[in-house]
Amino acid sequence: MSDVFITIDTEFSAGGYFSGTGGPVTDRAVFCTIDGKSHGLGFLLETFELHGIRVTFFIEAAHTHVLGVEPMKPAVNAILDAGHDIQLHIHPMWLQRDIGPGVQINDSMEKISVEKAKEAFEVGLHAFDAWGVPTPIAFRAGNLQMGRNAYAAMETFGIPVSSSLGLAIHDPADPSLRLSSGVHQIGKVLEVPVLTYRQFGIGRFARPKNLTVTGCGTRETAEVLNKAWRAGMEDIVLLTHPFEFIKRSNRCYDQIHINRVNQVRLMQLCHHIASTDTLNCMTFTAKHPHWSSGGVRHTSSISAPMIASVQRIVENKLNDWLTWY
Repeated sequence: MSDVFITIDTEFSAGGYFSGTGGPVTDRAVFCTIDGKSHGLGFLLETFELHGIRVTFFIEAAHTHVLGVEPMKPAVNAILDAGHDIQLHIHPMWLQRDIGPGVQINDSMEKISVEKAKEAFEVGLHAFDAWGVPTPIAFRAGNLQMGRNAYAAMETFGIPVSSSLGLAIHDPADPSLRLSSGVHQIGKVLEVPVLTYRQFGIGRFARPKNLTVTGCGTRETAEVLNKAWRAGMEDIVLLTHPFEFIKRSNRCYDQIHINRVNQVRLMQLCHHIASTDTLNCMTFTAKHPHWSSGGVRHTSSISAPMIASVQRIVENKLNDWLTWY
């Protein structure tokens, strides 16, 4: 049986904050409420409850350096009340002191110093304590941009697991961090990457792709999960965000509408996992003891079948064309 980790990076949008043209977007980027109904976090929690599965939310916590701990607390409480796993997510841009037109923003844990990384973890761990969340055992870097200095900072704070690599989203400068799946020892940290597979194509079209809700078709996701199981892949990490289940007009979320294609994709994914005896939905907290005793596990690469990739292209084009409905 393969364990599938549905991971949800839950974060606020900077909006126009760093350019000095507006403020951050908080509830609207997480709950995504339309006509009194949450189509972001609320939709996710309802869907997981309907299918009886538990998942891991990576909660972005560096924003508390600017906004304090209160804005994210309703989301944290809702996730805890639903019985899901919460782990640490950091976008280091929130530690930046200079804002205004033309200011360069560093939002990469790959390019951060050890000292700055430690500062980010201190802010994040303080937020977890204030929210009443158990000390995290896992971490995810913003934008899946991760580097050796950040791993070293994790060791300082005793955070044993990372899920911060996704080669199609970000190709690390360090060749040793180009990891597509499995469980890998990096210093004292275990890295469990977001699954990278190869989409069907010839030449430059046969590119890597990460397993996500917004980027992968309904059939393609099911086929990739099944191929991963047949290949003996024990751990399969999938990435999504609450805001992927709505469509927004701009980074300030001035207009939002339901993303019906992505909502159907998530429901079909949960149904597929719940209805098979080869896949099991797992959380990072539940799997950590096994990882810590089981050591490093490398797995072979997999690719998506041609017809599934074609269907995904059609689905995504349809989703792009039906921008507002």
